[in-house]
Amino acid sequence: MKQMVNSLKIASIAKKKLPANISLDNTLDFATACYERGMEEVIKDIAFLELDKFDPIKIRNSTMRLNQVCQQRFDELESLLTSEQKEQLRAYEEAYANFLGAESGDHFIHGFISGYRYLKNQVIFRSDYGNEYDDDK
Repeated sequence: MKQMVNSLKIASIAKKKLPANISLDNTLDFATACYERGMEEVIKDIAFLELDKFDPIKIRNSTMRLNQVCQQRFDELESLLTSEQKEQLRAYEEAYANFLGAESGDHFIHGFISGYRYLKNQVIFRSDYGNEYDDDK
């Protein structure tokens, strides 16, 4: 997994602050894990706030065709049911639509975090901006 923090930056801080009897390797792993988890939480919160601000996603034609097949199968099934069964099917459809909406949000948040990681790595490791970017140097 791409990291959001440069391990060299953590090593520099750790060397200055750590007592001599504490291993730098374990400290780097622990500090990186803590930083990554904290950043994920912050970015997840930002993504959640941004979720409703984006324009609707353009749905591909292939996805629309799959939706049409699902709708056709749903209509066929519904036509075979009693009134009570139709109500149960509609309740299921509503619950499933809510689930899909929530899952879609999870995918958005995951993509938001992955996109941030990608951009952060581009800045830190693949550009000349890296040294100017770091205030601690």
